[in-house]
Amino acid sequence: MFHLSYFVVMLVDAQISIFLRDVLPHHPEMLGWLLSGIGLGALATGVYLNRKKQVHHPFRLLSLGLLLFGGALFFISCFNPAVMSRYFILIAAPIGGAGVGLNLLLFNYIVQKYSDKEHLGKVYGFINTLTSVVLLTAPLFGGMIVKVAGAQTTFLAAAIIVAVFGFVSMLMPLRDKPERNVQIDA
Repeated sequence: MFHLSYFVVMLVDAQISIFLRDVLPHHPEMLGWLLSGIGLGALATGVYLNRKKQVHHPFRLLSLGLLLFGGALFFISCFNPAVMSRYFILIAAPIGGAGVGLNLLLFNYIVQKYSDKEHLGKVYGFINTLTSVVLLTAPLFGGMIVKVAGAQTTFLAAAIIVAVFGFVSMLMPLRDKPERNVQIDA
């Protein structure tokens, strides 16, 4: 689940300047504003999780992160500058950032808390290998898709995939037990 969402994040992240060039060609400053909003959402999520002493159902929160990110991508992909102010696109940025923040932060906590201590190095080695593959392939794949389908269509498809995946994983039975909640030590 994490690497799928990370793949989509990296796919659209590398293409966001092309998307903004297509929908708002006369406003290059929007890239900075959009990225700042995403960072603000991720920071707010990190501050919130850091203040909590215990996170109940971290797998559900990962699913919520996918839903938030997918919803923000959907809103951005449906942006129409002829009908909406260019600042409406900034509404989705902190929401998407919060979704990305939930996924990045909780994934690491889950790996640390749910992995056997003697196998933690192997688990992180495998995860880092997959992450490297995603970092190499997602931007290239995203560039090919944008060239063929266009930026808005690519963002819309990515939004639908992530939101459906988040929704389906939200409906799955809980895998974490109350006694195995992730402890966050501040």
